[in-house]
Amino acid sequence: MKPAFIDRVFVICIAAALVVWAGCLVILWGRAFDPGGASLLITLAATMLAIWATARLPGRAARGAGKLLSFFRLQGVPGSPGRSLSRPGASLVMQIAAAGAARGGKREVRAMVHLLGASTIFAAGCALVSTVAVSGGWFLAEYLAERGLWTLWDWPITKFLVQFVGMIPMGLGISVTFLAAAVLRSGSARDAYAVVFRDWLWAISAGLGVFCLAWWAGAHLLGLALIMAVMLVSVAAAMFRRGAMAVRPRRLVRPIATSPQRVRRAGIVAAFAALTLALLVQVRLLGDVGGLDTPSRVCWAALSLALLTAHLGRTDRKSHLPGRGQLIGALIGVPSALMLQSALIVLCVWGGLTGAVMTGLAIVAQVPLAALAAIIFSHQRRTFAAAGGRARAYLAAAAAGCGGGFLAMLLLCSLPFGRIAIMGLGLGIVAAALIAAIGYARRPRGQVILAAAGAVLLCAMTV
Repeated sequence: MKPAFIDRVFVICIAAALVVWAGCLVILWGRAFDPGGASLLITLAATMLAIWATARLPGRAARGAGKLLSFFRLQGVPGSPGRSLSRPGASLVMQIAAAGAARGGKREVRAMVHLLGASTIFAAGCALVSTVAVSGGWFLAEYLAERGLWTLWDWPITKFLVQFVGMIPMGLGISVTFLAAAVLRSGSARDAYAVVFRDWLWAISAGLGVFCLAWWAGAHLLGLALIMAVMLVSVAAAMFRRGAMAVRPRRLVRPIATSPQRVRRAGIVAAFAALTLALLVQVRLLGDVGGLDTPSRVCWAALSLALLTAHLGRTDRKSHLPGRGQLIGALIGVPSALMLQSALIVLCVWGGLTGAVMTGLAIVAQVPLAALAAIIFSHQRRTFAAAGGRARAYLAAAAAGCGGGFLAMLLLCSLPFGRIAIMGLGLGIVAAALIAAIGYARRPRGQVILAAAGAVLLCAMTV
């Protein structure tokens, strides 16, 4: 097998194991405080924001990885990455990837593989700390429940803060592992972390699928988490014992002149928040209308992410960046397709042949929806990488967006007009994209056609 394929298998296995472990902790935290749906959203938001908080501390993560490198005596890499890693505020990805020659040699490749192995052991230790913190959560929940009456907001905020602190070690482990995988699976200078981003999306999909199968089988969640710990250590040992390693003629990633602090991350945060909110709306409809249980809805999310990743790989393989017209069309198409799919899911309750047809159409609608979303994510990531954005900044923005999406869903579900707010948000996105499309059209005739078509589309979505 090719070395790149072996590296991809390592990355996907490590990330999938961490996803399964994180899923076990999410359910265990829910059982400690409250097994309801609102508590589940709070735990998921706390997990994502813990990743955001740790991804924004690359110096500490780099120092931890540097100590592991010193332990395994791997400072012999050209460019002295061990000293670069110990530098405060250094980026784990760019400092190592920029060290050495333009092409990766055997020693560099071996050091990158060992770096990921050491980071995997470090992540397993961090996840064990978060697992132990869940046990303290049980006693803390009982203690807080006996302190007296809680208001409508005191209890959710307290749960969020406790779970956020408890999931910080897991978030740190995921952040360090992602950055180490970005070093090993780096792409071109103009699309630095496209490969590792797709690998982790595949891993998230696979991890959610494995978690669903284990949940259906009635597996013990704490035992499953310990199995993932053994798996992580085994994969790390296999990486350290890896023998002959071919030299891959790929260029290492080099930083671009633009400072990543000047790159706007609001678009990435908004895109991931919208993706999270869209998936939550879908699974909520599948539960309310279709009567699916929680494992089935998680399985739907896993399949949706797999479909998005497949389309994303197809879009990334194109040499040219998606143009502004394609981006505007995707921004119009995603909310429109999502609202159409929601209407089809609601119409599934008719039953009989009509209900079966509506169910099939709702499932098929996920394909163009994923294809349009892939255009948005590919455009944002490639633009961000070309402007000098780093992997840790992209990870922080993605985690913040997912956490914001969970909190937004929690807020919208608690409001009496939450459904109207969600539909209004979709209509607002389509209206803003239509205004941008009208301004993008050069000829007056095209502007008139777009305005008329947009008015018809907004009226149809409103109905």
